[in-house]
Amino acid sequence: MTLTDSFQFYSTVYWNVSVTDNSGTVNADCTRQSGNRFNATWPIKPQNITCTAEDQYGNAALCFFSVTVYDEENPEIMCPSDFNVTTDAGLPTSFINWTVSYTDNTDDLYDVTVTGSGASYNQSGEAFPIGTTTLKYTVTDVFGNNESCTFMVIVKDKEPPVPSCPSLVTGVTDEGKPNGTVSYNLNVTDNVQVAMFSTNYTDIDPDNIIIDNASAVFDTTGVFMVGETIIEYVFTDNGSPTGNEATCYVTIQIEDQEKPEIIDCPMDITVNTTNGEPVAVNVTWTEPTATDNSGETPEPESDYTSGDNMFVIGGTTVQYNASDSSGNFNDRCSFTVTVEDNEPPGITCPTNVTSNNYIDESFGIVQVSTDEGSPNATVTWDQSVTSDNSNENVTVVSSPYQSGDMIPIEISSIVIFLMATDPYGNEGTCEFVIQVQGKSYMVFK
Repeated sequence: MTLTDSFQFYSTVYWNVSVTDNSGTVNADCTRQSGNRFNATWPIKPQNITCTAEDQYGNAALCFFSVTVYDEENPEIMCPSDFNVTTDAGLPTSFINWTVSYTDNTDDLYDVTVTGSGASYNQSGEAFPIGTTTLKYTVTDVFGNNESCTFMVIVKDKEPPVPSCPSLVTGVTDEGKPNGTVSYNLNVTDNVQVAMFSTNYTDIDPDNIIIDNASAVFDTTGVFMVGETIIEYVFTDNGSPTGNEATCYVTIQIEDQEKPEIIDCPMDITVNTTNGEPVAVNVTWTEPTATDNSGETPEPESDYTSGDNMFVIGGTTVQYNASDSSGNFNDRCSFTVTVEDNEPPGITCPTNVTSNNYIDESFGIVQVSTDEGSPNATVTWDQSVTSDNSNENVTVVSSPYQSGDMIPIEISSIVIFLMATDPYGNEGTCEFVIQVQGKSYMVFK
């Protein structure tokens, strides 16, 4: 038994066959010579050698032996260096090509196997998942000698998610609220899977709907204040060794279109003119207030102020308006201030009552005598003096006689009534007395 020479498929074998003979020196002749090379064979079997020795007299002798060559030298195998790669674009894997080389002294390999965690990747051009996969290759020759090598395929995901966010989302305030509720979708794709997102705005209600491992839709509802709110969304995937991030921004624009509400709008008011004036001054009422969904307290405005005003006779509409900071306008509060003139006009009876037959005036009674040849006396008097708070014309009517009438002889005095009436039906009176007789006289009252 002998082993193959190092790195060779054969063994160089040396031997010595000795011969003795009574006749002297005799040499042996063998079928193979010492120092010959003997190949390793499979199956393993002995290689027989016959040696013959013959003397000069023709006497011969034989001997036999065998050489069995064993191969105990392991094959040599060469794996590639470790692969440290990233995922292929848009994929959760990376396709890897490699070459494993091996040699053996016999040039007669029996089997090559792959073991370990990479046993399923037994050929080049496979797609490797994110993470570390260890491949172990073992080569075995026909004699059962084997050698192994290992290498790792390290796949990292450095591809960030790709979000699609609306740039602008608009809405209006909820009824009676200082903020508005809006809904919108956030779409994101990734070569692996989006694990989560974070945002700088807390008052949102995301509903994550996973479509598949590489796509997600976040149906988002949020409550936002009036004005502009910019939200930053950061999406993180399940990439290795750490999650990859991508950012998008959504601008939320909430408008306040709700009018302020005016509370306790006054009822219509009816007042009299201020004594001696054609107007009513300093009319009072309870000022209305206003509320707004924004939380502001708008101050209703009007051209008139309670307790500091002046209203002419008739009806005047008082209008209150309220506005909020968003420019919403409410003009639904109005009431009427009606000023009535219930003050009678002033009238002063005339002091100059005359007649062609004037007799005398005593104790306010004007006495006149009848006209010559007549039972009557013609009496005249000056126009009465009138005044009214309305500063409008006053109508004066005398009764039962007018200035210039012929007044008959009366046993008793005649009272002349003067009635002044303003345009609003208010009346003022005065009176004076005339007596017509043989000797007439007139009394003022």
